Amino acid sequence: MLAAYQKDEAPIKAVVSYYGPVDLVRGYADPPFPNPINTNAVLEAFLGGSPKEFPLLYQQASPISYVRPGLPPTLLVYGGHDHIVEAKYGRSLYQRLHSREYRFFLKKFLGLNTLLMLFIVASVIS
Repeated sequence: MLAAYQKDEAPIKAVVSYYGPVDLVRGYADPPFPNPINTNAVLEAFLGGSPKEFPLLYQQASPISYVRPGLPPTLLVYGGHDHIVEAKYGRSLYQRLHSREYRFFLKKFLGLNTLLMLFIVASVIS
């Protein structure tokens, strides 16, 4: 999503976000429960520290920061029982896009989590 939502990137026709993190500041402040991968530690390792230490870096790494007119249609896919990237994070991007009347879709698969969805997709591809 970061590449597709940049102003000066090559034209992209559509975006599919499969469990994509959209707001790293919110993900840090409101981690999933249960939190099986220690989200804050993962984000600190990825970005070099906390949002208090690197607020601009967290903003730049968050696709929700780039919502603007002219974005490609976006499909957001989340599992209803995921404890790594919860659907609530995708819903926040969905609401931001919806408020600007973009073409987008949010699909929440009830009862699925990341590992099960990865298995289903791998099975379909193989």
